[in-house]
Amino acid sequence: MDNSSTVSSISVTESEASLLSRNSSYRSCVRKLTGEPQFKKLYVDLSSCRLDVRNQEDNLYHQLVPAPNYRSRRSSTSSNDSRELDFERYPCSRSLHKIMDNPCDPSDRNRGNWLKYFAFLCFTSILYIYIQTMHSSNVLKRINKDMDKFRLNMDESQFKLNHIEKMLSGIKREQDKQQNKISSVISKEIEKYSSDKTGMTDFALEATGGKIVQLSPGTENFEQAVTFFGMTLCDGKHGPRAMIQADMSPGHCWAIKGSSGGAIIKLLGRVKVNSVSLEHISKSLSPTGEVTSAPKTFSVWGLTHVTDRGQQLGTFTYDLRGSLVQTFPVRNSNVFEYVEFRVLTNQGHADFTCIYRFRVHGVLEKLHAEGK
Repeated sequence: MDNSSTVSSISVTESEASLLSRNSSYRSCVRKLTGEPQFKKLYVDLSSCRLDVRNQEDNLYHQLVPAPNYRSRRSSTSSNDSRELDFERYPCSRSLHKIMDNPCDPSDRNRGNWLKYFAFLCFTSILYIYIQTMHSSNVLKRINKDMDKFRLNMDESQFKLNHIEKMLSGIKREQDKQQNKISSVISKEIEKYSSDKTGMTDFALEATGGKIVQLSPGTENFEQAVTFFGMTLCDGKHGPRAMIQADMSPGHCWAIKGSSGGAIIKLLGRVKVNSVSLEHISKSLSPTGEVTSAPKTFSVWGLTHVTDRGQQLGTFTYDLRGSLVQTFPVRNSNVFEYVEFRVLTNQGHADFTCIYRFRVHGVLEKLHAEGK
């Protein structure tokens, strides 16, 4: 190695020579460096290298200087493993000196590794952020879908609640209507009860002018009083007048022998009869708990005079399972001043029949004529 001030040399080992030939950054740096000359000659000691310099020397030297401008010499210590590179005509910058002083600086490799680590870290971070973003997006989509289902369920529930509310309102209206109807019916029944229990005029009522004219043929009063453990059930002293009076006390009735009989009643005036009513006491008021002495089938006749044969207005049946006051319509277009009431059978009593109340309904002749 030459120690002159104008000549510098550097020894390159086997590994360094290999790195020198493979390091692309070093080769590109050598090609691009310019500036004041630092080296005039480069002595490369390749005595301990196993590289085939003869095969690679062209590539190596071409990286440093143009091929036609370098010269070689043989060393006294080796045969073909030493080369001297001349840099006198090809100036290099201080950077080349730095590189040639330490061509295999580990900091360069560490710097490249750090760059790789940083790039990998950036890529990993970006990938993580992307995955988290996609996951958050999927979570938001599921939440939105659940919210849509919840809104749909809320809408359905609200619709059902509105439907139920309408149904309840309709039921309440129907209840109000039914309550009004029931109240009206109750009021009418109360009024009817207070109006002689029928709400119609009784033209046979003794208090308004009706009276008994005579008994029907074959009718006998049951004058013997009927008692039950000392209690009077039917007082024989009550005649046929009892059936056209308003008193409905137990025992206040007209008792006739057997299961048939009747009487002719003079009405308040000439009346177009359109219905008749028959009333009897209930089992709960009867001391014996039975009403077998009540009439069962009866007929009604309309008479212009007492001696008339008369017109039959109908035959009717009193049902003990019905109400106490039972009204029977009559098809009639004539007016009559007298009505005959005849009991044909009773409810099963063998000794007598009790008649509590008989009513005649219709329109007076004067009012009937004015109506026409």
